[in-house]
Amino acid sequence: MRLCPRCGAKTRIDGTLSGDVAKELCDECGYFRGLLAPGWAMGKRVEEARTPSPFTVIDGGGR
Repeated sequence: MRLCPRCGAKTRIDGTLSGDVAKELCDECGYFRGLLAPGWAMGKRVEEARTPSPFTVIDGGGR
């Protein structure tokens, strides 16, 4: 979890059309910035999974 430098609210990561860039967004105040992939990961392609994942993503889940 990251906090917005402007208002302190939780930010979220959203994808872009580029596999090397993501957006960090704050829904509270509208702050955003671009995040680049690390140098070792730039330009690498992620292959699509052939079978469905056995895991489910739960937003806001905890222990």
